[in-house]
Amino acid sequence: MIENPLILHIPHSSTMIPDMNGYKLDFIELFKEMDILTDRYTDELFRSDKDITVRTDFSRIFCDVERFEDDKREVMAKYGMGAVYSHTDDGRLMRIVDRELRGRIIAEYYKPHHQDLFEAVDRQMKTYGEARIVDCHSFPDKPFHCDLNRDNERPDICIGRNSWHTPYSWVVAAMEFFRFKGLSVCIDIPYASTIIPQQYLYKNTRVKSIMIEVNRKLYMDEKTLERNKGFKSTQIMIHDFLYMIRELPSDYKLDYKWPEESMENYAARKKVKHINYLTNYLKYHEKFKHVRLKCWGGYPRFSVQVLQDESLDWVDQKTFEKIEEDRIPLFVGCMGGVGPRFTPGFFNGEKIIVTMGYSVLNGSFGGLTFRKLPEGVKLEDLYWFSGKWSFLNLPVRSESSFFQQPDRA
Repeated sequence: MIENPLILHIPHSSTMIPDMNGYKLDFIELFKEMDILTDRYTDELFRSDKDITVRTDFSRIFCDVERFEDDKREVMAKYGMGAVYSHTDDGRLMRIVDRELRGRIIAEYYKPHHQDLFEAVDRQMKTYGEARIVDCHSFPDKPFHCDLNRDNERPDICIGRNSWHTPYSWVVAAMEFFRFKGLSVCIDIPYASTIIPQQYLYKNTRVKSIMIEVNRKLYMDEKTLERNKGFKSTQIMIHDFLYMIRELPSDYKLDYKWPEESMENYAARKKVKHINYLTNYLKYHEKFKHVRLKCWGGYPRFSVQVLQDESLDWVDQKTFEKIEEDRIPLFVGCMGGVGPRFTPGFFNGEKIIVTMGYSVLNGSFGGLTFRKLPEGVKLEDLYWFSGKWSFLNLPVRSESSFFQQPDRA
């Protein structure tokens, strides 16, 4: 049995503002902003007597410890929402932050918090030879104004990972755990990465970390801010998840690992020809030799340059969903058990789509398959493919007569 306690990092649950210097909003507007941005109740959802909790006792609108200290490294700094916020989510001036105020907040709040996290990790490393961090968050069901990911359809659970510090086995275990609970799950969507102390970042993989973001609709009313009837069941579910991560053997692993380089670079460098190899079948099939594929997005998100082929068009959402005689929608998912089902599009009056796997492990593509949906299934009957995963057992069959899968080279 694993006796190594987890380190639960809870950065955004507090509503305390210890220093009002610089604030320009009145109290009503300030607390409205706090209501929007606070990960309310995460300290209760992730509460565990068996683990070590590192929690901020000040609001993120005062100091956000999950931002980079250096604004030059922090993408949200351009919105006035770096480590020390100056603006609201919708872009209004909230606080005048001069160099003296920022320096004091960083020195008295930001750095001590990160020192606490480092010391907790360091003690675990010295005692157990490894440290296990769970970065604990929640998120609204609809995007913030400043969110980089603006998809309106959001999953129930978002798993954040780091290519060095999040074991692939953890990601799969977490994904399968929450899917088994009947929830929709995304990796790095709408929020990505997970926290690791700078002293260990990209230096020691024995420091392991995973971020769990819980959609607030599961446990609270986002208008009244009160706990809803799902609060207790969500809390129990989170405790069960923590138990699972805590009890995983240190050497628990699958036969895969994250590539050292980015998925985009790896795929672009090694796997593009595999896409061409697969789509070449279109050219030799009587029914589809004049057909093109159209793609709007994928899971996980990847750059357009990764998936390039002469038979593939990148289109916007409206065009993707449009019924066309000469183009079939291509739904790109991922393999290894971490992947979406699909939403049907239509081709020339027939319910035909194409699916292809995309691996989160090494950027490879595979499993190009034509599928035909049975009569009576409408677009609105299925779930949205871009962010909200529902695992419906619809009677979908592969049209294996269209072509045979090629042998792997």
